[in-house]
Amino acid sequence: MIQWWRDVTREGTFQGFHTSKTTKGLQMGMVLFIVSEVCFFFAFFWAFFHSSLAPTIELGNMWPPKGVNPLSPWGIPLLNTMVLLSSGVTVTWAHHSLLAINHKEVLIGLIATVALGLYFTFLQASEYLETSFSISDSAYGTTFFVATGFHGLHVIIGTTFLFICLIRAQKMHFTQSHHFGFEAAAWYWHFVDVVWLFLFISIYWWGSYGFTNLHHNNSQSFTSFFMHCIKSWILHINSTEGPILYSNTEGTQQNQNNSSTSTISWRCQTFHKSEHNN
Repeated sequence: MIQWWRDVTREGTFQGFHTSKTTKGLQMGMVLFIVSEVCFFFAFFWAFFHSSLAPTIELGNMWPPKGVNPLSPWGIPLLNTMVLLSSGVTVTWAHHSLLAINHKEVLIGLIATVALGLYFTFLQASEYLETSFSISDSAYGTTFFVATGFHGLHVIIGTTFLFICLIRAQKMHFTQSHHFGFEAAAWYWHFVDVVWLFLFISIYWWGSYGFTNLHHNNSQSFTSFFMHCIKSWILHINSTEGPILYSNTEGTQQNQNNSSTSTISWRCQTFHKSEHNN
């Protein structure tokens, strides 16, 4: 990778080999590379939702699995989100400054972006030290560490990419119309930002929903009660459709409707009391 960057820099900056067609080819290659990265992370999200939407009996039929205490999304993960979004703003600022031929602001924007990238990596490492579960703790631990770990690796690669752009910008390698290396780094960094937003929403927030500042059983009581009532209403609909098709008297239908409604009320009240006692 380093040698490729060196060759591209030499060919485009000093030898003048990068014509308009060459630049378009490099741009298309970068787009295809990012698309391949999207497919790469899509596999991780597929594994996560496959395990979380239909948890198996080995996971206790719940997600996160019993015994796993996920991290609160409103601590370090939220701070990391703000850091990455801020870095996206600074790298865009640097790009617009380059188009406006403002060399000083280009350097400031790149320095800020690299610093925010390093800060994100530091926070991510601190978060791993605080987790109460490991990569071998059920499907939750595996998908969490693999998805966030590979994203962290991409952040390190993107930070290195931007640091090289910072050195090149300091040496005046970029011009208003000739700066593909900077463009590629900015695209890659925005891709990293978007992936993190999906990670935060799906794994950190949705994946740990109901566990933040609440005990597992108490946090699940309302959801379980609501789902139980829905199932009862489904039974009610099925029971009311039966007399319409097979009963010959209105009285039989009315009695079964009343019986179904009473059963629903009794089930919901009993379930709610049991959850309240727990």
